[in-house]
Amino acid sequence: MWSKGEEVLPLESFQTQNVDNFVGSWASFVRGTPGENILKAHPEILERFMPVMQYTGDVYSDMDMKNRLYAAQVINTGENSYSTFIMGDQPITKFVTQAGTGEKAVLLKESYGDAFATWLINNYDELYVIDPRYWNGVGGHNNPMKLVTLYENIGGFNDLIILSSPGSASIDFRNALSALIN
Repeated sequence: MWSKGEEVLPLESFQTQNVDNFVGSWASFVRGTPGENILKAHPEILERFMPVMQYTGDVYSDMDMKNRLYAAQVINTGENSYSTFIMGDQPITKFVTQAGTGEKAVLLKESYGDAFATWLINNYDELYVIDPRYWNGVGGHNNPMKLVTLYENIGGFNDLIILSSPGSASIDFRNALSALIN
């Protein structure tokens, strides 16, 4: 159960799709080093759990979600990299589902949140996935984003989820989060 007191779907209710010989994005960072050979000698199986709910998804470059870049998939089955999950890091991705919960959620995340977002699709009618690194001058991205303005624009949301890896405790990621809420 979630801390909200809701039942989660059992794993058996999800169709799975595996990617054999998966080495992930680290292989590209260690290309030409002994680490590349080590990764390739010990590949993993990437198990992807397909969403149960029907959904539509769109990627936007602006907070008002007027500049649509392209349609988004929760699981990109044609991709055998980490971007298999919600098509990788984007400024803002909006998913609309048929979950029937009447609830909306916002997920503030860095790369590790991409895989987690795939689970949220089944629990919210609307899911907004935001990468703080694409806003407010962070990393040269000058698009303005304020969480309170987004809240007003979409008619509120029920849950705000902040998910990051220990590596995102960097000053840059903390500043990106701070810029969203100040």
